[in-house]
Amino acid sequence: MNRRTFGLALAITPLFVAANWKARPVYAKANQTDGAGQPMQRLMPMSDSNSDDDALLIFDFSQRDSVARWVNVDDPVMGGVSTSRIRPGDGAGVFSGVVSLENNGGFASVRSRFANPPDDLRDYDALRTRVRGDGKTYIFSLQTTTEPRLNYWQRFRTVKGEWIEAILPLREFIPVFRGFTPRGAPALDARNVSSYGVFIADKQTGPFKLEIEWIQALKTPRLA
Repeated sequence: MNRRTFGLALAITPLFVAANWKARPVYAKANQTDGAGQPMQRLMPMSDSNSDDDALLIFDFSQRDSVARWVNVDDPVMGGVSTSRIRPGDGAGVFSGVVSLENNGGFASVRSRFANPPDDLRDYDALRTRVRGDGKTYIFSLQTTTEPRLNYWQRFRTVKGEWIEAILPLREFIPVFRGFTPRGAPALDARNVSSYGVFIADKQTGPFKLEIEWIQALKTPRLA
């Protein structure tokens, strides 16, 4: 295993364990939850939000250079056989592949290359992304340069075949290590966001497809 692969394996270990976690993980409370009590995003009607004055455009996937800044990291780095890729589509980046539970696998992901310097989002309240999915639930993930190096997750549900805007309050990203929230884990440090990611796990096997048009940071989100 080379240095790069080893580093990627360390980065995705929390997700690999969560994909096969038997007990219910510990999650912080949120205003809206899914059936398992896990935080879920707000869904908003479509708007011309790409031009909002209070929004910071982080990724515009209609531009090929934005897509090129993302790479796939799937469970084969831990012995699984799931596959995925991200490619340019019709005005959006297309994250697609197949999730398999074989060989104790069960997840696929894409993430942005680490930013140096990291993004400072301390003046923003939420992320907003415009997506068209397949009805499955995905995980939006953030990583920071702040120690300890944890993943910060927030799930969002898609509506099959429909474009939606998902709003993800920064305060509701949950620190995760090996599938659960460690006692005393720090909240997201929005001053040092170094990488953004999208995962599919939770034993959602089979083909998947998620189109992503853009990702923004919001100062004053319109929470439902």
